[in-house]
Amino acid sequence: GFWLGSAVRALRLARDEASARSRMADWLPWLESTEPDRWLFPFHAIELVRETIALGDIELARRYAAVRRIDWSVYAPAEDASVRAAMTEAEGDLPTALEIWRHASELWSALAVPFELAMAQLGAGRCCIALGDPAAAGEEVSRARAGFEGIGATPALEEAGRLEV
Repeated sequence: GFWLGSAVRALRLARDEASARSRMADWLPWLESTEPDRWLFPFHAIELVRETIALGDIELARRYAAVRRIDWSVYAPAEDASVRAAMTEAEGDLPTALEIWRHASELWSALAVPFELAMAQLGAGRCCIALGDPAAAGEEVSRARAGFEGIGATPALEEAGRLEV
């Protein structure tokens, strides 16, 4: 799962979105099987959902969001919150997405997962921008940038830098 999300991200960043979309669509039926060895492990679902949303395919993202995930992991509630927030934001319900992103931030913070915490803060920042709250957006995006800088997540830091705050 993670390797697919990473491979698709690389294709998308290289502007080969047709190949990225094709890979995402081709792999989904295998994942939609009910076989336990095909369930997604922690961090896989959010990465796949993020990438399909970035490719502009909300329906495919919806299908990835519905794939069975390992739910006994301590990360499952935080990942579920991030998946729900990403989907809610993509579907245009920004006030609800903002609330869920902030909840996801709390969960990732408690788990000490800096990349996902920063991604949740970035999601909250995007929602604040779209909702016309530049002060809150500035706080969220600043925290996300600091998190990305702290772990050397250059592509994510560049994404945060592209937001108009």
